[in-house]
Amino acid sequence: LEQDTLDSGFNKMYKSLFHFATTSKDKRDLILGRQEPRGSETIVSYSPKGFTNEQVQIFNEMLHSKDYYLLWGPPGTGKTSLMMKELVRYCAEVNKENVLVLSYTNRAVDEICHALASIGDDWNQSFIRIGSSYSCHEDFKEILLSEKIKTISRRHQLTDLIHSSSVFVSTIS
Repeated sequence: LEQDTLDSGFNKMYKSLFHFATTSKDKRDLILGRQEPRGSETIVSYSPKGFTNEQVQIFNEMLHSKDYYLLWGPPGTGKTSLMMKELVRYCAEVNKENVLVLSYTNRAVDEICHALASIGDDWNQSFIRIGSSYSCHEDFKEILLSEKIKTISRRHQLTDLIHSSSVFVSTIS
């Protein structure tokens, strides 16, 4: 017998809806956009190279947001090529945090990979792209998780691979 993925999808949806309905009113209002996300009172200013004063201000607001930060703008304004790239670099290198970058489409994931690779030569191999080789840009097929594990035969090698990278990029699916 095979599990019906449609049934399990509906079960997860109902459980998520129940969880949302039973969470606090403040959390529901935050998720629905009825309440503004909170920022930190103490802001340490960080000024990335090549950023304008306005971009520096936005970047610092992003760094110090407590709930989330919604960065919206039309195409070509630097959301991915400047802001996301510098935020991921900052979180991975300065804060030593693990970062999961998600997007809806494989094309957007490839754009994110291009931005991260442009940080420097060592960055091209320092993140892992999760997904299928059929939907991945040719430049990033070698950093796909499925490609990196082809030579792995021991569990500790896989663990070492995963722990050696702090940045993972994928679609939400």
